[in-house]
Amino acid sequence: MGKSKELTIDEIQMRNKPFYLIDKNEILNGIRLSGKNAKSLYDAALNVKETSRNFGLANSLLILAGEESIKSFVLMAVLVNIQLPFSIDLIFSMHTVKHARGKELNRAIQMTFLFLQMFPLVKNPTNDSFKRAVNGIMDISSKEEWWESANLSKNRGLYVDYLDNHFITPLEFDEKVYKTSEQVVSNYVKLMAVISELKQEYFQEVIDLMRDLRDKDE
Repeated sequence: MGKSKELTIDEIQMRNKPFYLIDKNEILNGIRLSGKNAKSLYDAALNVKETSRNFGLANSLLILAGEESIKSFVLMAVLVNIQLPFSIDLIFSMHTVKHARGKELNRAIQMTFLFLQMFPLVKNPTNDSFKRAVNGIMDISSKEEWWESANLSKNRGLYVDYLDNHFITPLEFDEKVYKTSEQVVSNYVKLMAVISELKQEYFQEVIDLMRDLRDKDE
């Protein structure tokens, strides 16, 4: 089979247009649901680590939590009208796309938070956990290699594999790899957990501002 044709930026924006036309309240609902599901998977990973010491399974759950967090950040970018350089629909259908876009999304996430910093919660966070997460998000570019290996790492945490002439089990998974995953994913999950609990009025400020900016452009 031949290699599929790569879409141009204009074609990608046309493909993504339906997402930007979704009612903003529904986008907010998607942000919240993805964020809460990410937190649930993250908590499950910590529980598996503590109760069974199965670092392979725990690592896979962390990566799933990271994938769900990516959905939240994609929808956050849509909310504030940041045009993304990839097809959004694939984020909801393909694991490897979420890992690749997790790497590519670094700049979009940082742009989103530069925009959100005009709002009090992000500019002067009162929650220490939230503040650490914001700082971590703004410094995630160093974790790009983690996203590149995430899908392989997730699979090795779930299935018996055959590597270098012998079978390996998730029960033999390296604790150091798990700890790296926890460090990367925790920033995403903790940040989205706080955002997911914000009241509608806070987000309404963002929606109103974006509408005013669009009106001026028109």
